[in-house]
This record gives sequence, C-alpha cells and structure tokens, in this order.
Amino acid sequence: MTKEDVPQVVKILAQYLKRFEMHPVFTEETVEHMFLTKKGIVHSYVVESEKAVTDFVSFYLVYYTVHRHETIKGFSAANLYYYAVTKTPLKELVNMVMVTAEKMGVDTFDTSDSMENKTFIEELKFEKLNDCQHFYFQNYSFRKILPEELGMHDI
Repeated sequence: MTKEDVPQVVKILAQYLKRFEMHPVFTEETVEHMFLTKKGIVHSYVVESEKAVTDFVSFYLVYYTVHRHETIKGFSAANLYYYAVTKTPLKELVNMVMVTAEKMGVDTFDTSDSMENKTFIEELKFEKLNDCQHFYFQNYSFRKILPEELGMHDI
C-alpha cells in the first residue's frame, strides 16, 4: 500500500465496515497514520484491478521476550488488523498475508473472532487459544454485541 492508495482504501474500508453493527470511521489522515506500512510495526497491502483498489488487508507486529530459556530469546507475532474485500475472497486474502508474514520471519500469525474472521479460522488451520478476545468500551452504553457484529480490532 502506498500513500496514493489512501483515498481508495478509505472508500472501500468505509463501505466494507458498514456491514457491522459497530465500527470505527476512518479519515484519510487516520488511514495514512494507522495503515501505511511501517516496517516491523504495521504492514498493509492492496489488490488492484485496472488501477483501482479492490481489496485491502493489514497486520501489525508484536515482539515478545522470553526469559530464562537457554535458546529462545523471543518471538514475533503478526496480528490480523483491518481488511476490506470487494473482489478477492477473504480466505485467499488472509492466506496471502500469512505467507507474506512467514517470509518476513514472523513466528505466529494471530486473529480474533471479530469481523468475518470466523469464516476462515478453521479452514486456514488457526489454533484456538481461548474463547475470543474481549473488549471493554469505556464511556459507552451499547447492547450486547456478538463478535461477528464488531467491525474493529484491538491494538
């Protein structure tokens, strides 16, 4: 993803996130700040067709230190962040960034069960570590919401 892609990413991301009961609204400034690739921090990719952005996907990296182990000093985890799909099947898009992260030397690729992630978790062989990630919305009053109705991720 380049700076020139930002306006198109804002557009497809806004359209895609409308399907969820609760989701953030991104401006060009926030997309540029949050999603333009910063090596070792956040990586974002677009799929283009005839010079138009059709799909967007991103992940962020977290580095962990392992204490008191003879050989393992640490490991890295890529976390699926935001995405918007209009043409590429979601499972295929996620699989592509999983391969990309692996080629970067990332040790694990993680995701939550929010957004439409449940549609690919089993088929892409993600292991279940816990029931899900949990959100606490400070200063908000909202009805009980299912993970698949939530169009947002934590960071």
